[in-house]
Amino acid sequence: MQEWLKQQKSEERRRYPLSNEMLSAIDRFYFNHYCQTFRSGAFARANSSMYVRRGLSRGFDNEDYFLALC
Repeated sequence: MQEWLKQQKSEERRRYPLSNEMLSAIDRFYFNHYCQTFRSGAFARANSSMYVRRGLSRGFDNEDYFLALC
C-alpha cells in the first residue's frame, strides 16, 4: 500500500493497479469500521432499544448475515 500512498494526485491513485492483498486489506478495514460504528455509541444504544421482529415472514437476508459476522 505504500506505493499507492506515494501517488500524489487522486487520478493517479484511481488508476493504480491494486493487488488482491491490497483489496483484501481495504475490505477488512471497511468491514471493521462498519462493525465498530454500528456496534457502539449512540447507534448501538438506539438499535438496542428498538423492537425488531425477525420471524419467518421476513426471512434471512444479506444484512442479517453481515451483522452476524460483526
